[in-house]
Amino acid sequence: MLCEKSKLLGGLIAILSLTLSLCVTSINADSSNESFADQESIRGFPARGVSQSTVLEKYGEPEKRNGPVGDPAIVVWKYPQFSVYFERKLVITSVAAEDQLPQKLKNIQ
Repeated sequence: MLCEKSKLLGGLIAILSLTLSLCVTSINADSSNESFADQESIRGFPARGVSQSTVLEKYGEPEKRNGPVGDPAIVVWKYPQFSVYFERKLVITSVAAEDQLPQKLKNIQ
């Protein structure tokens, strides 16, 4: 009888552990999505994962489009204050234009 109770308790602990680990994974995924949105609002240019159509809606037509180049194809859209790099129509990164960088970063060579 004691053996059955310990097996039951062990099973419950295993289920609770699995449930807790799934909850933590879900929270981490939500946090990373929020951080991309936060980055966009803080930096003022598109965050990773944003679609080309969303970039066009929010920032308008770029001054210049370069690419596609390479495999997978990379496309670059140049705006006055930043450039946006796309792969498969999704932002992979955005970088500030050189004249928008702080002086400390401009002097690094």
